[in-house]
Amino acid sequence: MKTIVITSAYFNPTHPWHIYNFQETKKYDSIKYIDYIIFFDQETPIESISTIIPDVLIKWWDYKAEEVVGYQEVVDNGWKVVIIPIVQGYSTTNSVQKILSTK
Repeated sequence: MKTIVITSAYFNPTHPWHIYNFQETKKYDSIKYIDYIIFFDQETPIESISTIIPDVLIKWWDYKAEEVVGYQEVVDNGWKVVIIPIVQGYSTTNSVQKILSTK
């Protein structure tokens, strides 16, 4: 049986924090790789989460578990929401500022 883990964001795969996010996601039930990527064009991923009902829903440090979209759907089905910590020094804003300062 496979464990279904969902995390959602606007991802730039070369951003170090996003890579960290995927590495943290892999920790749950020995996930070795990403099997599927789902693109959604709604404002939130609630439709996908409600349909899939993941075993683990992951979001990052600036959320409280109860604030995560899909929290209730996941918890009501006996699964969990995990908040992963910030990685200091990595942010899109810092990356953009660094690029702009080299001009």
